[in-house]
Amino acid sequence: MKNASYILMDISEQMENRQSMAQRVVLEKLLPAIDFNEIVGLKTFMASGDFPILIPSLDLEVNSKSDFEGKINSLPMPNQGAPIAAVIREAVEDLEKVEADNKRIVVVTAGIDTVEHNYLPAARNAAEKGVQISIVLINGDENALKMAEESAGAAGGVACTVNGDVDAAAPVAGFLKGNVVAKAAADVAKTVKSAVEDFSARVSSSLGEAKEALKEKATELKQTVGESIAAAKAENKEENVEPIAFKPLSVADFEPKQVKTEEKENVTTEALLKLVADNNAMVASVLKKNQECIGEIARQKAQAVEKYDAMLAEAIEKNNSSVAALLGNNVGALDQMAQQKAEALARVEVLEENERNVVIETNTALEEAIARKSQEYLAKHLQKKYPNRVKWLNEKQNAGLGYDFEVEETDNNSVEYYIACKGLIDNSATFYLTRKEWMACASNNRNYQVYLINNLEGEPVLTVVDNLMEWISNGRIVPCCGKNIKLKADSVVLTVVK
Repeated sequence: MKNASYILMDISEQMENRQSMAQRVVLEKLLPAIDFNEIVGLKTFMASGDFPILIPSLDLEVNSKSDFEGKINSLPMPNQGAPIAAVIREAVEDLEKVEADNKRIVVVTAGIDTVEHNYLPAARNAAEKGVQISIVLINGDENALKMAEESAGAAGGVACTVNGDVDAAAPVAGFLKGNVVAKAAADVAKTVKSAVEDFSARVSSSLGEAKEALKEKATELKQTVGESIAAAKAENKEENVEPIAFKPLSVADFEPKQVKTEEKENVTTEALLKLVADNNAMVASVLKKNQECIGEIARQKAQAVEKYDAMLAEAIEKNNSSVAALLGNNVGALDQMAQQKAEALARVEVLEENERNVVIETNTALEEAIARKSQEYLAKHLQKKYPNRVKWLNEKQNAGLGYDFEVEETDNNSVEYYIACKGLIDNSATFYLTRKEWMACASNNRNYQVYLINNLEGEPVLTVVDNLMEWISNGRIVPCCGKNIKLKADSVVLTVVK
C-alpha cells in the first residue's frame, strides 16, 4: 500500500479554548486530503505529571472517513500535560509494524512539550526510520513555531500555525496528499546529514592521523636528539682521553731542592741564591704545563658543544620541516573536504530546484512513431468500415485539429464522426488527451469518438469509445490513472474501466 498516515491530537490543557479550531482543521482540511482506501490512524495524547497518557482512538488500518469524523467530533475536554515527544515515538513504533511506501505523522498541538520540553530528537529518530512528520500549531507562540519548524524540517515535513483561518493548514494538507516537495525535503535532509556526517568523520580521521604523525615525529626527534647527545659525548671522550686523564702537576708533587745537612756549614750565599732560582723555575714550569692542559680541555669542550649544538639545530630543522609538510597536507585535505562539502550542498540545492520545477522529458521520436503506426492501422480499418467517407487529416503532416480522422455524412458534406486515434504498445487501459483534443471533444461531445489500439507491436486490439462524454458519465471511463505518473502540462489522463 502506498501511504500510511497517523494523526496525533493534543488534548492537553494547552488546547483549552483551541480545541474547536483544532477540530475544524482536521475535519475541513486534513481529512479531505486523506485517501481512506489506505492505512490511517488516530491517537490522542495528554500527560499526568511526567506520565504520558497515549490513547489509540483509531488503530492503524483502513478506517472510514465517518469513523474519523465521529472521533474528532467527540474529543474529550482538554486536561493536564502534553507529552509530544512520547507520542511521536510511540506512533513511529506503530508505523514500523505496517507495510507502506510512505509513512507520515501529523501532530495537531499547541506546541509545547510539558514532559520532555524538546521533541526535536524524537523527530530526528523518526526521520532515521523513514517516517515523515508535519505539525499544525493551534495559536502557537514564537518558541513553539521554532520548535515545530525545526522538528518538521528534520523529519521531511512542514509546519504551520493556525490562528483563526483553517486555510493556513494548507501546507500540511498538501503533505498528506503526497506533496512531492515534502518528500523531497526528507531526501534533502538525509543528503545533507549524510554529507555533514561524512565531512565530520573525514575531519576527525584527518586530525587523528595528524596527531599520530606528530606524536611519531616527536618520538623520532627525541630519539634523534638522544643519539646526537650520546654521539657527541662519545666523540668528545675519544678525542680527549689524554687531556682528561692528565693529572695536573702541583707544587706538592714537586720536591724542592734543599741544602744537604753536611753542607750547611759551608754553603755560600751564591749557592743559596742559585738553589732558590732553580726551585722557582721548576714551579713556573709546573704552573705553565697545568695552564696549557686546562686550556686544551676548554678548547675541546667548546668544540664538542659547538658540534652538538649544530647537530641539534639540524635535527630541529628537519623536524620542523616534517611538521610543516604534515600541517600543509592536512590544510590541503581540509580545503578539499570543504570544497566537497560545498559541492554536495550545491547538488542538494539543484535537487531542491528540480523538485520545485519538475521537468518531464519524453521520447518524441518514439511517440511520433507510435502515432504514425496506429493511425496507419486505423486508416485501413475505417476505410473498410466507411468506404470513401474517411478523411485522414494527418496523412501528410500533423494538422493539429484535436482529432485525427473525419467521417463524412453519406448525404452531404457535414461530419458524422470526429475520431481521435490513441496507440499503445502494451495492454494499458490508460490514455491521454491533449488540451486541444479535450476542447474538440467538449465542442462535439455527441459525435466525438476515440479509437484505442493496444499491442501495436503484436496483434493489435481495438477498443472503440463511440461517445467519450457518455462513457465518462456512466463510469466506463474514469478521469484518473491506475498508478503514479508524472503528467505533462496540458494533458488529460483517462482510463478505460475493464
